Amino acid sequence: MQNHNRDKDGGHSKSFLPTIALSRPRRCYTMEDCPIELRFENFRLYSDNISDRDYIDEFQFGKVYHGKVTFQGSTQPSLPSCNRFVSPPASVGTQTIGTKECPIKLRFEDLRLYTDNFSDRNYIGKFQYGKVYHGKVPLQGSAEPKPVTVKIWQFLSDDTLYNSQIASRFMDEVIFLQQQEVLHPGLMKLYGYCCEADQYGVVYDFKSFNTVDNLVLRDDFTWWQRIKVALRFAQLLSFLHVQNLGERPFLIRNISAAHIMVDEDWNPKLYDFSQITGGIFPDKTKYSHQCHTGCVGAIEPRGFWSHRSDEYAFGVVLLGLITKEVYTEEDRKNLNPCLIERAFEKYECDRERVGDENFRFSLVHKSFEADPSFCASDAPNITRLALYCVNDYPYNRPRLDEVVNWLQQLKVVRHHLRVYIERGKSKHSLFHSK
Repeated sequence: MQNHNRDKDGGHSKSFLPTIALSRPRRCYTMEDCPIELRFENFRLYSDNISDRDYIDEFQFGKVYHGKVTFQGSTQPSLPSCNRFVSPPASVGTQTIGTKECPIKLRFEDLRLYTDNFSDRNYIGKFQYGKVYHGKVPLQGSAEPKPVTVKIWQFLSDDTLYNSQIASRFMDEVIFLQQQEVLHPGLMKLYGYCCEADQYGVVYDFKSFNTVDNLVLRDDFTWWQRIKVALRFAQLLSFLHVQNLGERPFLIRNISAAHIMVDEDWNPKLYDFSQITGGIFPDKTKYSHQCHTGCVGAIEPRGFWSHRSDEYAFGVVLLGLITKEVYTEEDRKNLNPCLIERAFEKYECDRERVGDENFRFSLVHKSFEADPSFCASDAPNITRLALYCVNDYPYNRPRLDEVVNWLQQLKVVRHHLRVYIERGKSKHSLFHSK
């Protein structure tokens, strides 16, 4: 929709002419510096009860109408809900601090400043559509800058269709991270965003340590830290699959170890929602051009998305955590087997060698046997969980809430739970991020 026009004094002009798109689900937004939520009755008023004379055309999921919005002070009748704008964010000196309700709009030069011109020392890694960096926001009156995480979306100069999809996915993420009903410690807090021509980026209010993808191969990424990341990430996905605003559950569709950021206390944060569907969004699983989208090595094997596709991708992440293996773009180009193929090859080899289908099979890397937090009996249990998650048939995969319960029964988790309780901490402090 078009932005509100402003008069020379910075106030709102008496009216503006938006284009109104009606589709299901009936949860609609208009954009200025931050979106406002509208009732469906607002849209009836704007388009004269969705009259034929205001009708423009149809699109894939509904219809488009001309509309008029009036404001207080106009000679025409006003609608109080039209003026229900979100309060501006609080300020520290001249630097505005973004909030979930209204992140600030930034210039691309701001992102350059935060990341020291996207320097190599601030570079963290790649996500599906660009790069992510450590950043620092200078605050007036404070010697200490604010640590943030900066994500830059990269466009292709010769691919108009791809670039248009990037812009749409960028906006989906900005809208999703502002939803008041979707609050979870495993979700990033949006500090601000930038959308200038072909320069798109978002800034998260989060002091990142590294991505899971970068940490998987490291020996100092301990067994307990890996299980903690897996458990809390499973809790986030379980929340999104149940928390659906009265609509369909959210489906992430591009879960990857590269899209999971952790802080210094090993609390995971999901930081990419470019392919999210469900909830307030239309059912994108039916889009023909997105039927095979996803991340390398974790795409639904049966060629279509289902409500259990996130479980499959979670299983791939879990396999990487316990095997200390990764599957790269270079592996794909060289036609090397992915994590799942390697896992089942080893399973078949070991079962043939042992000669018993009920043998206690483990994919856990041998180096963890020297880890003080490792419990040998957990190895076959977590291996079985990972293999269940990557089953070819969606209905044979466990739900995310079942995955959470399974992980909570591991001895390493129960041991740390007892330690937390003995230290006077609550069970919540172990199972949930701050």
